[in-house]
Amino acid sequence: ADQRIRGLEEELDTLRDVRVAALDRAKATQTAVANALNAAADRIERTTQVLNRTIGGGVAIG
Repeated sequence: ADQRIRGLEEELDTLRDVRVAALDRAKATQTAVANALNAAADRIERTTQVLNRTIGGGVAIG
């Protein structure tokens, strides 16, 4: 019985480690996605400003 308990405790420790690793990966992924979206928004904003200047001759269109 003691050996079975030790085995279950080890399995539980392993599962906890896996859970922590998965949480760390999820946080890193969330940060990466947020950074990518912010970068894309910045590029879109800059492109819009350039288009408004070049197409509108200084007058915003739209």
